[in-house]
Amino acid sequence: MKKSVGITMLWLFCASVLFFALQQPVHAKKKKKVIDSFYRVTRFIMTKEEIDIYKHLEGQGDKQQFIAEFWKKRDPDPSTDDNASREEYNKRIAFANKWFRETPKGAGWDTERGRILLQLGFPDQRTFGQAPVTSQGRLLTSKRVPMERWMYRRYQLQLVFTDTRDSGRLTMSKIPGNLLTTMDLNRFALDLRESYNVTKRSFKFDVKYNSGNLNVKIPVKKLSFEEKGDQMNVNFKAKVYVYHNNKKVEEVDVAKNFSWGKADLLKLKNVKFDIPYALKDKGKYYFDVVIEEMGSSSKFRDFAKAKI
Repeated sequence: MKKSVGITMLWLFCASVLFFALQQPVHAKKKKKVIDSFYRVTRFIMTKEEIDIYKHLEGQGDKQQFIAEFWKKRDPDPSTDDNASREEYNKRIAFANKWFRETPKGAGWDTERGRILLQLGFPDQRTFGQAPVTSQGRLLTSKRVPMERWMYRRYQLQLVFTDTRDSGRLTMSKIPGNLLTTMDLNRFALDLRESYNVTKRSFKFDVKYNSGNLNVKIPVKKLSFEEKGDQMNVNFKAKVYVYHNNKKVEEVDVAKNFSWGKADLLKLKNVKFDIPYALKDKGKYYFDVVIEEMGSSSKFRDFAKAKI
């Protein structure tokens, strides 16, 4: 009798769980799946600050807002309905899934070649061949295995992928010294198109929060100055996205214009300016600072953080 009651109670519990699941709106399930897949695929081009913010967002509304702004920041031409960066990233995913799938149920983007493609874009040259199996420079066997060589001239990178175990999976046997630095720098890219090279075209800057101000320091050597008589001018437009306890609370827009004589400019190493911002509530702050040099339309970004 006790056994019968136990089985009945278990059946009722399972039935109630199934009934509750079936009552959930289909669109709500689909929306959650889309948001989860966004993070799985897009984390490769997210900065560590963006990853921290996204992981701590609780409401679906906050995550949707983050996703919309994530692509808005990377839109090369906000005046159009299309977003070339998002289209480029989707193209990389589709290509990887078509050509780099290494297991029947695996995703092509989630292989070593796929992840490199997502982060660095399409190589300038991709060649195929075979390579001997070696270890520490020594030939292990006369057998030769499939090989791919990727050339990124814009990054001065050569990547070699081989299937050393004859398993159908291609991996890098040697990681170039500048690969990780290039991948990390690309996380800050605001334009994912192939024509854009973040290592060369973008000026870089540092930003830190100190005593009610965001202190910005921009090296002069990569700036484009406008010459007017004996004066050299440079103009900046800055947008600061302020996050408090991982939720965006404000946007701050600032314009800065500078002018120096040619002789004075030769002595200058950095352009420095402050963006005032008073911390209001206790907690952790992230400042996502995007600065555009107006003369060349070149953009870069950096993060600052503060806590009270």
